[in-house]
Amino acid sequence: MEVFKNFHRYDDTKGELGGWIYIVSRNHVLKMIKKEKKLGLRFSDDLSYIPEEKEEELPDLPDQETLIRAIQSLPDGYRNVINLYVFENRSHEEVAEILEISSSTSRSQYARAKKLLKKKLQLEIYVKKEL
Repeated sequence: MEVFKNFHRYDDTKGELGGWIYIVSRNHVLKMIKKEKKLGLRFSDDLSYIPEEKEEELPDLPDQETLIRAIQSLPDGYRNVINLYVFENRSHEEVAEILEISSSTSRSQYARAKKLLKKKLQLEIYVKKEL
């Protein structure tokens, strides 16, 4: 609201709009902090009222052999992108150049590969639990 209330003060010759919005916002926050301190509304350092979080159980992680088997079972395009992007630490642009595809194709193949890999690993873990 402060930005809209003070928009008539914005002068584009003095800087960009984004910077001006940042300054107006920052100044408003600082003004509110000063006001709270003046009124004695300081935040307490006592965090005892916050309930402790329950420790989440980590999901079962696949062993290395299972992971390799799942990656090898991916379609060639997915597997190639995973290998280059994840294991060889190449950028999507580099992957695209190597595989002669567009970088957006590399990104979408990577996203689809992760999704399929996740399904395969969940199935593998589920089957192991049942045995």
